[in-house]
Amino acid sequence: MKNSLRIVNSLARLAICVTATLCLYGQGAPAKPAAAEAVKPAEPAATSATKPQPVRNPPRSANLKRAEKLYFSKKYETAAALLRKIVEEEPENGRANSLLGDVYYLQGFHEKALSHLMRASELNENKAPDLFRLGQAYEKLNKPKEAVRSYLKAYEQDDSMKEALFHVGFVYLSLERNKLKTIEYWQRFVDEATTDPQREKVATVLKFLRDPNFVLPDKNSPISLEEALMLGGATGPAEPTTGDDKGAGHEKAKEKNDGKELLDDDSLN
Repeated sequence: MKNSLRIVNSLARLAICVTATLCLYGQGAPAKPAAAEAVKPAEPAATSATKPQPVRNPPRSANLKRAEKLYFSKKYETAAALLRKIVEEEPENGRANSLLGDVYYLQGFHEKALSHLMRASELNENKAPDLFRLGQAYEKLNKPKEAVRSYLKAYEQDDSMKEALFHVGFVYLSLERNKLKTIEYWQRFVDEATTDPQREKVATVLKFLRDPNFVLPDKNSPISLEEALMLGGATGPAEPTTGDDKGAGHEKAKEKNDGKELLDDDSLN
C-alpha cells in the first residue's frame, strides 16, 4: 500500500511540477505575458451611422492597480471585493475579469471562477492563459470534457504552452481513467516540450503506463486508482505457479518496481 500511494503521489506531483514551470504569480497557472496586459487603443468615436463599441481593455484605473497589488500580496479577500466593484462598473474590463476569476479559483470557488474566466477569454487579446485557468477550474469541478476542451483551446491559441498537453493527459488519467488518451497526450508533451525540465519524468511514467499488464480501472469501478497501481492494474497478471515461471515472474515484478522507484523522485516534490 505504501508503494502504491507513493506512485499516486508522484503522478499528482508531476501535474503540479509541470504547471509550476510557467506558473501564474507562483499560483499554478501559466504566467500571463506582458502583451496580454497591453492597453488596446480606444475605439473611434461613434457617429450617427456607427454603433458604439465597448472598449475591451480600458486603461487601468487606480482601483485596478490597487487590486493587482492586493492580488500579488495574496490578500485575496480584499482583492476580490475590489475586483467585484470594478467588474460591476466595467463589465468589459478583461483584466479585472481575469484577476477575479483567478482569485475565485485560488480561494477554491471554482464554480464562481468560470464565468469570469470565460468572459476574460472573450475580452483579452491573449486568451491562452485564461483558457488554461478555465481548464483548471473545470478539472477541479470534475468536468473532464470541459477541462480537456479548455486546455486544447489554450494550446491552439498559444502552442508554446506545452503544459496544456500534459494537463489533457492528466485529466484523462485521473478523471476518465483513459489509458490510451493519457499516453497519447503525454507522448505529444514529451515530443514537443523538448526543453521542459519535467519531460524526462513524464517519459518515465509513460513507460510505466505502456506496460500491457497495467490496466486502469474504469472511472466507475469500485477499484480505485491507488488499488490498481498497487496491484499492477485493474486486472494484473496471474501469479505463476511453476518454479521456472515463478522466477521469471519475480524478475518481471522487479523490473516494474525499478520503474516505480524512478517515479518516486525527490525532485518531483
